Amino acid sequence: MYQSIDIDDDNGDGNISGYMVSAKDDNYRTFLEENLADENKINHIVSFIEEKGYPDIAIILNLNVEREARGQGIGKGLLETALEDAQVALLISDKHESQIRSFVLNKFYENAGFEKIVNTSGGYLMCYPSDDALQLKDHIKECEKNDKKKLKKMKI
Repeated sequence: MYQSIDIDDDNGDGNISGYMVSAKDDNYRTFLEENLADENKINHIVSFIEEKGYPDIAIILNLNVEREARGQGIGKGLLETALEDAQVALLISDKHESQIRSFVLNKFYENAGFEKIVNTSGGYLMCYPSDDALQLKDHIKECEKNDKKKLKKMKI
């Protein structure tokens, strides 16, 4: 399943885009591969999503609010609408995004219920909801610890 997310604010001051994909398809893995160079981390994220049994994953690609309309809750409203049917969502918090009034994009997403997972070349891979994101972070740490143990055994 692949469904486009394309929502505009009623006043035309903002929009959000992305897509909803079936967790059974490999489409979301492509998103991870485009943003993460570490194949092991990608595998650990995929294994976590498979273990959780999520039916669909929302991938948020772009959230834009016109400069003069920022701070009015438009971005929050668009994000909430886009995530209504999502059990889990992933996005890259764009570290190259130009901001005004010292607006910190990561903080905006954290306040909306996202949690930083891993740093990528484009910014943080973030996951929603934060409870599952914290479990995902623990899962990645545990898998990496097991990977190191396996490597040690192979060297002996």
